[in-house]
Amino acid sequence: MGRWRHCDPYGVRGIGEAPTLSSTPAVLAAIRAATGLELNRTPVRPEHITGS
Repeated sequence: MGRWRHCDPYGVRGIGEAPTLSSTPAVLAAIRAATGLELNRTPVRPEHITGS
């Protein structure tokens, strides 16, 4: 293992952001496939799907 280096003033590394960002397009694609709606923004709320 290599030596530990400081990445920012608190020593925190952003390792968890990438998996959370990649799930949003997958969820939108699943909703689009199920409903046929062209959703192009997040968050997707029930009123966006039902049209009310």
